[in-house]
Amino acid sequence: MINIQDECSRNRFASATVSSADTASARELRKWLTETLTAWGEREVTDVVVLLAAELLSNAVQHARQPYEGGAQVTLTAYCMHDCLCVEVADPDPNPPVLRRARTDDESGRGLALIDAIADRWGVTERSDGKAVWFSCTLPDCGSAATSAA
Repeated sequence: MINIQDECSRNRFASATVSSADTASARELRKWLTETLTAWGEREVTDVVVLLAAELLSNAVQHARQPYEGGAQVTLTAYCMHDCLCVEVADPDPNPPVLRRARTDDESGRGLALIDAIADRWGVTERSDGKAVWFSCTLPDCGSAATSAA
């Protein structure tokens, strides 16, 4: 089940939380993000932003399946401030992801490299209940889009 919090103002904010870290929940969150960005009028960046968010969600699903106090809740947050769109994925695993160079025959390990190459900035915020991994992208005119979220 997704719990959604939206705030409509000059600066936009939306957040969705799922109670379990699994592939079905990650799929729900990607769909929610696509609908939210579309409602905000950010169609030109939606595909790229959802791709980068999918990488963060994949990491959260992979690493947050361990038993944590309070369950393996994952939260996806998107917010726009002026000309900057930020996306954050929070999960209960306290260990930060590590940017690495995947070898040609590795089946994983390219997600953060993709984020590092495409996003303007990215990082990790330690939290008392785990961590949040985030990225930001500059938008041409964030303020002129619609202010309601899906």
